[in-house]
Amino acid sequence: MKIVFNSREPDAACTIFYRDALSRLPDVTVNDFDNYSDYDIAFFMTYPEDLNELKRVKLNYPHLKTAIIDPRNEAVMAYAEYADFLIVDSIEMRDYWTRTKLPIFEYVEFPDLKIKKKNHKKKDKIVIGYHGNVIHLNCMADTVSPALDRLSKKYNIEFHAVYNIKKQGRWEFGLPTDLKIKHIQWHKNVYSNEMSRIDIGIVPGFMPTKDHVQYGHKAKKKWFTKKK
Repeated sequence: MKIVFNSREPDAACTIFYRDALSRLPDVTVNDFDNYSDYDIAFFMTYPEDLNELKRVKLNYPHLKTAIIDPRNEAVMAYAEYADFLIVDSIEMRDYWTRTKLPIFEYVEFPDLKIKKKNHKKKDKIVIGYHGNVIHLNCMADTVSPALDRLSKKYNIEFHAVYNIKKQGRWEFGLPTDLKIKHIQWHKNVYSNEMSRIDIGIVPGFMPTKDHVQYGHKAKKKWFTKKK
């Protein structure tokens, strides 16, 4: 079986994680958009251009078994008919996409990390850090950000936010106000170069749960979620 893994977003974090993992397999070729007739299976990421490529390829090369990797938004439903199976990275994602009635395979795409031992020791300043997407930072406005401000009155702390600033824009909404914040552009070596300096990592899970939720007194946007 010959497999091609194609994405028009080669620098996206998830693309890199899957690319590095799949590249270990001897029969996988990465980003060959011109020779679909040479392959048996084609993998596509879930970015808009990738979904369009999936549709085009399935219509023109019906012999190919096709897969959507890391389906993350509702746009996937419009393209599910062009996929033969899905590849997801969590139980929650698997459960959500069972409605496509497609076969689903689970693969947790951890990046290849250089081992760097962390020695915790007493020091004057404690670094608290986050790694992820800017929307989750925005949603800390009424939860984590006030907590960090309260902590800063008792402890000398600094907050490091690691996210894709170039693609998502700079975090400007709902920041803590009483401590130093360092904005760090995500890159493939950010784990060993930057996150290894963090003392305490946080995983905020405060996405809105009501139909209309407004965060903060100066919010210019309302965040919406569907009832389901």
